[in-house]
Amino acid sequence: MRDGLRGGRRGAVVAGAAGTGRSRLAAEAVRRLPHAWVTGTPEGRSLRFGAFAHLLPGTAADSLSRAVEAMRPARVLVVDDAHLLDEASAALVHHLAAQRRTRLLVTVRSDEAAPEAVAGLWRRHVLPRLDLGPLSAQETGDVLASALGAHVEDLTVRRLHRLSGGNPRLLRELVAAVREDGGLERVGSVWRWRGEVPVTGVLRELVTAMIGDVGEAEREALELVAFAEPLSLPTSPAPAAGAAGPSVAVLERLEARGLLLCDDDLRVRLAHPLLGPVLRAGVGALRARRLARTAGARPAADAETRARPTADGETEARSAAHAETGARPTADGETGAGPSRAPACPGGGRDLSPGPALAAQTARITTLVYAGQIPQITPGVGERLAEDDAGWDEPLMADFCARRAWLARLRGELREAVAWSGEGVRRSPAHRPSLAELACASAHLGDVRAAEDALARCGDDPSARAWVLAARGDLAGARRSALEAAQGRPGPEANLRGAQPGGSGSRAEAAHTGVPRPRAALGGPVAQAAEGPATAGSGDLFALHDVARFGAPDLVAGRLALLADTVRGDLAPVLAEHAAAMADGDAAALDKAARRLADLGLLLHAAEAAGHAAQAHPGGRAAGASLAYAATLARACQGARTPVLVDLATPGLTPRQRQIAGLAAAGLTNREIARLLGLSIRTVANQLCRAYERFGTSDRASLGTLLSLASHNDYCARDIAQ
Repeated sequence: MRDGLRGGRRGAVVAGAAGTGRSRLAAEAVRRLPHAWVTGTPEGRSLRFGAFAHLLPGTAADSLSRAVEAMRPARVLVVDDAHLLDEASAALVHHLAAQRRTRLLVTVRSDEAAPEAVAGLWRRHVLPRLDLGPLSAQETGDVLASALGAHVEDLTVRRLHRLSGGNPRLLRELVAAVREDGGLERVGSVWRWRGEVPVTGVLRELVTAMIGDVGEAEREALELVAFAEPLSLPTSPAPAAGAAGPSVAVLERLEARGLLLCDDDLRVRLAHPLLGPVLRAGVGALRARRLARTAGARPAADAETRARPTADGETEARSAAHAETGARPTADGETGAGPSRAPACPGGGRDLSPGPALAAQTARITTLVYAGQIPQITPGVGERLAEDDAGWDEPLMADFCARRAWLARLRGELREAVAWSGEGVRRSPAHRPSLAELACASAHLGDVRAAEDALARCGDDPSARAWVLAARGDLAGARRSALEAAQGRPGPEANLRGAQPGGSGSRAEAAHTGVPRPRAALGGPVAQAAEGPATAGSGDLFALHDVARFGAPDLVAGRLALLADTVRGDLAPVLAEHAAAMADGDAAALDKAARRLADLGLLLHAAEAAGHAAQAHPGGRAAGASLAYAATLARACQGARTPVLVDLATPGLTPRQRQIAGLAAAGLTNREIARLLGLSIRTVANQLCRAYERFGTSDRASLGTLLSLASHNDYCARDIAQ
């Protein structure tokens, strides 16, 4: 932006919605430059040259030519909120830009109409236009870490990003409100937020401005949706006499204003996640009870749709989550709003307990994963219970957290997987599935210490042990453990009470029914484990695929192919294709498998498959393209350091150097590495020095970045492929 105000450039137009930081960006861009500043206001819009009054003395405001002459000394001019300029001021801005004597930095609201003279700046290519969009989740995390001075837990980052919509001003006020309320706490070196959204005066003002002027009927409808969303639409356009709730016409008006959204099942919800907390906090106890009774009197969604997600991932079961916190005081000190948030008891509404909805959501995650439909999985009651720090007396919450961590790990959201498994451990310190997932996710990130600690606490879980061994660099041991997990474990849902509700019919169970033994004869103890009997409940798909990821696709390709013929859905065939392509060294098939895995939402698996393709290609552009794709996918996997990705990032290292460098990056001392690997300290130091020479650094702290394929840009990836 500063470069646009120097040399022969004429400036720029910065556009964005309210709160995206247009004015702050402009102020930073001209901070060290001599400049003049004008601001458009609603009050000054009715005055000729109203925004320029302080810069146009005497008769300078009598005509456009005199105004232009008076502005001649200004070399840099900032015009903030130019969409609020009067016509004369807008014409002056356009004239100054066209004359090219003054460099202009103009800010406008992207969601409001600007005067024609201002809009002509970018329409006629007088000045370039820069549109400021919302922050991404990654950018939100970076901003929070910078502002708070420490890493922010991924679940907290995603929650703040969802609530703020990536809007910097809302994000700032949310963080201020949460800190003031005491909900944002620092645990070790990580910031974490649990609890309800605190509604401060500033947040109330921002949301009130978002709502704007609405009539009594519209406000009543908004409040009702806030207490009962998602709300089923009435069956008739106008409510019958004595019927509860708003008419369709009122809901249509709110939808037209962007305050409500309606999904394909004709269920209505609030358009912004902050509307609900602010509307509920602003309602008195008596009105809250009446709204709760109204919500209970309306036809509720069927039991079978109660756990079905809406377009933004909310579910009917969120009412049960609200019930958990119903007795807590609201932001304005009222406790009466608590029962209003909870659905009515039988005889007047829905069930209070979140248990059935939580069990259904956990089973749904398992079913959709094994069906190859990961992109269709959306948040529900479990996420809301975790966010609100509720459900502590619900025994299924720790199981849900473990299942949610598993899903995040499959998606490549490794920091989120650590956060979810940590949440399960926080709720149940000895919960074995959560500890096993924590070990797996930490190992995926190369954090050997955390992985070993979690594995020691959870007992001996073969799948977790496999990934801990892989993080240590012991791929032979990892393969043996993965085969043990595939042979002896009935699938990841076996240890989860909530994953097996009656009649759920999980895909995992179908995957392991009646699968014959592999046809290929195998040798050695590892092969004997791979060739074990495939009875019902054995041979977990992902454990078998992990064997291929650990470098032994020949051991499991046949068995995965047989599972692909048994299991409905796209997951098993794609995993089988990947293993077969690895075994055959078929680069084209590996490229195809990488893209199919990415389509299924398995980004980390896809990154590894693309890396396998790069290794299978003879070299040249094809290998470079595959490796660049692998690096692109790895960047979405939150710092993944699996064996395949580390191999791709460090082609010049020997396996032993790579193993030692990985352990050093995990924080182990030379003495600890030597003890772990059975080497002398001198040997460890020598191998580490050679790795430093290859990397061109002597900084131990930078090893983690250098070992990550995600740190390589596309050009570096192509260089590595050569």
